[in-house]
Amino acid sequence: MEDVGEKVVFVCDDEELMKAGKRENLEVINPREEEDRQKLIEMLR
Repeated sequence: MEDVGEKVVFVCDDEELMKAGKRENLEVINPREEEDRQKLIEMLR
């Protein structure tokens, strides 16, 4: 999807889903983590 300028990010606060997403090399954001929350805010601007 990067070729068309789009990016897929999974936002989840479930520990098992986060682990699964990272195993698949997906970008996963946990909204409970301050650093991840800031990343998400920047992406949405």
